[in-house]
Amino acid sequence: MVAALLVGASGGCRRETVASAPSGGRQAVEAGTARCDSALPAAGAAQLPVLHRRDQQDSDNFVTTAAAFRGDARVGPAAWWVRPDTMGGTVKFAGPDRLVIAGQSGAASWTVGGVSVRNPADRWARASSGELPVAGSFVEVPAPVVVGTTVVTSVPQQVRHGDTTQTVAVVCGIDAANGHVRWGTQVPFPTTGSDESVTLLATGGAVVVVFGQGADLVGLTAATGQMRWHATVGVPATVTASGGLLVLSPVYAEESRSLAETRALDLGDGHVAWRHPMPTSANPIEHRTVVATAAGQPVVVQETVDSANGTTRDAKVQLIAYGADGSVRWKQASDPTGRIDAVDDLLIETVDRTESAPQQTTTRRVADGAAVWRARLNQSLGDVAASGTRLFLAAGDLRSLVVVDRHGGAVATSLAGVMMNLGKSGIPPDLTVADQTLMVTVGGTAVGFGLR
Repeated sequence: MVAALLVGASGGCRRETVASAPSGGRQAVEAGTARCDSALPAAGAAQLPVLHRRDQQDSDNFVTTAAAFRGDARVGPAAWWVRPDTMGGTVKFAGPDRLVIAGQSGAASWTVGGVSVRNPADRWARASSGELPVAGSFVEVPAPVVVGTTVVTSVPQQVRHGDTTQTVAVVCGIDAANGHVRWGTQVPFPTTGSDESVTLLATGGAVVVVFGQGADLVGLTAATGQMRWHATVGVPATVTASGGLLVLSPVYAEESRSLAETRALDLGDGHVAWRHPMPTSANPIEHRTVVATAAGQPVVVQETVDSANGTTRDAKVQLIAYGADGSVRWKQASDPTGRIDAVDDLLIETVDRTESAPQQTTTRRVADGAAVWRARLNQSLGDVAASGTRLFLAAGDLRSLVVVDRHGGAVATSLAGVMMNLGKSGIPPDLTVADQTLMVTVGGTAVGFGLR
């Protein structure tokens, strides 16, 4: 099977032919020449992203940009804020001094753009040409992923071949600094066994195109867009990049949907690195969580262990860490209501507070599962991010952060009011740290705070 792709710099492209790498006896997906400049042409001035300085307050007072992290002199006041004027808007870091902003305007248009934090006039945008039909309906365009300084995005298009029309995902690698197309790859939608949705995942130097519920996966090289492999893996409930592998769970056996397993694929060529049967449960899909750990770290899975009567209420939950070869590295008991996050080399497990007990946070080493520290806090916590010796944990009240020493668990300060009016959205915040900036994102609105 042969794959054709477009590779180029500053918008200029050349055509190359490479061999794709189907595995097993699966039929390979054929990649074609993607015309990204046609699918995502340069957008007009009205569609360029807008970055606001902290003294620029919006009319409905959704963001109060003068708020600062009270009690922590190493964190500055809000420096900037961005609110994409699109459905499902996303904001991501893309290298030093650069944000990528993307979103969908109804069913008709998809826009992706970049803006400099230091010079907001330095910006670009691309918008899909025409509507985005898929099999007579519309599909939600996946959020872009960022690999280094390359923004990878995908839009669906219908391509005619004689008397037939084929739906393809046009996957484009775009320079985050100037919006120029670096490469493009055209990947046909599967003809069977998948719905019309697409998800993009990125880890290391790979980008994975996930069709539907994960029935079909296509692996691309992030630097060039070259298609490396295609795999058909059934219908997994989750597809997660973890420990430098692509982990799918549960994957049902072809001969029986009552049997399921966790399967890990190698990102280089898509081959099955290891597989483990899942414990029998009344509903295994609801009781399996794969934690997104860093490359080189074990894959950590929170799973349900059989209970005496087979009910979820009485089932025990445990964390299991798998090595790159699938061997079990460690096991630890877990709480079924706990939230699990991975930050660098740590696992953060938080259990919601009750009327009789405060919220408890346990931090473990990913490598061996050993507890580093435990703390009882007054807030229910959400997302977490790290900067140096500090852990930033978003509080459940949506209006404050807790800053914790990552080595000992001591609370440095509770930063009341830092969420400002973002809490009006009722959506839990996401935290990201990059380039000495903490970005708090709630409901598509992102606010950046300088770290000192």
